[in-house]
Amino acid sequence: SMKVAIACGGTGGHIFPGLAVAEELRSRGHDITLWLAGKGVESQSVGGWDGPIQTVAAAGFSGKSPIRAAATVIKLLAARAECIRKLTADQPDIVLAMGSYASVGPVLAAAKLGIPAALHEANVVPGRALSFLAKHSRVIAISFRHTEELLPASKCILTGFPLRQQFMREASDNHSLTDPFTILVTGGSQGAAILNEVASTAICSLHKTGSSIKVTHLTGTADELRIRTRYQEADVQNTTTAFLEDMRTAYDEADLAICRAGAATCAELTATGLPALIVPIPRSPRDHQLLNAREMERMELAQVIEQDGLTADILANHLRDKINDHALVDRKHNAAAPADAAISIADLLEKTVGYSNGNGS
Repeated sequence: SMKVAIACGGTGGHIFPGLAVAEELRSRGHDITLWLAGKGVESQSVGGWDGPIQTVAAAGFSGKSPIRAAATVIKLLAARAECIRKLTADQPDIVLAMGSYASVGPVLAAAKLGIPAALHEANVVPGRALSFLAKHSRVIAISFRHTEELLPASKCILTGFPLRQQFMREASDNHSLTDPFTILVTGGSQGAAILNEVASTAICSLHKTGSSIKVTHLTGTADELRIRTRYQEADVQNTTTAFLEDMRTAYDEADLAICRAGAATCAELTATGLPALIVPIPRSPRDHQLLNAREMERMELAQVIEQDGLTADILANHLRDKINDHALVDRKHNAAAPADAAISIADLLEKTVGYSNGNGS
């Protein structure tokens, strides 16, 4: 069997696809270690993982302060040194990095030690860390075809985004518009204060005008109590929680999503056929959320409103138009089970290492 180190630290958008690949590799008998960055959000995301974990602190560049930039460089060099020590002890056959600055230390250490590295880019436009690491990799798995125009095309393989196993089935074929109309609101693994505020205000306002609405709202930790209290005081049927493990059921039960444009969310929307209003995070690194959202819009999988133009009144009007819109049902009926990107990436890693399972593959 192979020994594989999967660097997937940071947010759920990096951890969940890393876990999906880890589980696929482990089902093939391989020895997997997750490499995380020691952030608080990671503990929730990897709660179901019972394999080994390495933690190496990582930091990204923020702002324009040269002092902060110098401090970040020092932290990344320290992470590289720590990863060299740990990889020397662990001796994996390959390192898979899922992006973010948590990937920098493991990939640079792998290059120093002669261990092959593979990357996965989840977004349409690659982040700065992955763009920097591209020259140190053997292969780069990508989620969107256009991404290969921004990276060394000869290294790029279109695999898609690895989804958790709960999403690897066809969407429910008996979905009909529910009464009440069910809305899923999610701001990503860390929540979104502005989205929480505007969406809850709009939903409560619509409910007061007589619309029958139910909401499943993932708020993140900071806003959970406040948003739940708002719904309760407005007598809106709600499931309000900071974090939800069974996301697939939430997608299946919803008629419409209000969400961000992280790569994981876009992949989940595509897999389930759930219609969505996407509000990308403004000024995200390299505008990757806006570009993800526009790609979803181009494929007619979602509508997009930029945050600067979003108000509770605008959102309430949008939701009012969607209630009893039977085209939403057709969208969910037409969704097919997605290709399993975790399988494709696992195959790619085995091929890169030259692994054979004894059956000629």
